[in-house]
Order: sequence, then C-alpha cells, then structure tokens
Amino acid sequence: WILTRNYKALAKGTRGSTSGFLNIVMELKKCCNHCYLIKAPEENERENGQEVLQSLVRSSGKLILLDKLLTRLRERGNRVLIFSQMVRMLDILAEYLTIKHYPFQ
Repeated sequence: WILTRNYKALAKGTRGSTSGFLNIVMELKKCCNHCYLIKAPEENERENGQEVLQSLVRSSGKLILLDKLLTRLRERGNRVLIFSQMVRMLDILAEYLTIKHYPFQ
C-alpha cells in the first residue's frame, strides 16, 4: 500500500526530491514497527481488554515476539529495558503493558 501510493515519486528515481524518498522510508519504518502507526484502529466500544490486546499484538510481528519474550522474562523475574525512536510506538507499548498488567515507567 505504501509503495503503490507513492509510485510516482518512486518512478522518478534520482530525479525526484530526496525529501519525498525520506518520507517513504519513514512510512516503511512505521510499517515495520506496527501498522497502527500508519492507520489507527477504529474505536469499538464493545471490545474488552482481551480483544484489544489480541488485536494489538496480532497487528505487529515485533509485538508478537515481544509478547512471547516478556512472558518468559516475567516468569524468570527479569527486568526489561525497551528503546524506541518513535514516541507513538512507545504509546502502543504502554497500552500493551497496561492491558497485560506489567509495571512500567
């Protein structure tokens, strides 16, 4: 979707503006982190915490892996430090941690 939407800019190649390419790269970086960074989910009042959690985790391969890792690390009593360059990704992680009842700062 990102590439087809920006086909004209990509077709110009090196003749196009570099800022256009940087915007496309940023969109691809967002896509690699979590699809909610590109398009937020529609609000559904009927969803409970577990449904929101499943939707949140299933929408990102990285979050699927993180969910499995955090479960194992919590069982062992380990602490975790997570870095991200995107504040919105940290917001998604905060929502995930809140639903899972994991303490965080």
